[in-house]
Amino acid sequence: MQSGQMFHIFHNEKDRFDKIDKVLRCKDWIFYKMTGQILTDISESIMTWGSPMTRKYDDEILNILNFGSMKKLQPEIIDSTKYVGKLTSDAAKRLDLLEATPIILAPVDVVCAGIGSGFVDSSKKLDVQS
Repeated sequence: MQSGQMFHIFHNEKDRFDKIDKVLRCKDWIFYKMTGQILTDISESIMTWGSPMTRKYDDEILNILNFGSMKKLQPEIIDSTKYVGKLTSDAAKRLDLLEATPIILAPVDVVCAGIGSGFVDSSKKLDVQS
């Protein structure tokens, strides 16, 4: 969920906000449904309040916005290049796949495009402006 959407719900739909356990973006929700794990990757976390420098949610930004309570709603940030989940039994049956099939929590599309273009070592830099 985008920061602006969360801001709106926080300030205008308090009853709805109070029912939220975790906030997931689309690919993280799919990963959750396949593995039962609530996680996000570094590239996705910076879409809300994650810091690419620390690879954690930025308390300073959350405090400036008076959003300290939002941090607990965010999924744990992992390095998706070093983590592989496993397909749950239930998901395997629904998808007609083998249980424990490795599932990767991939980065966002533009990061994947960079990887596919060969930007895979630390000596190369890629700046993507939105």
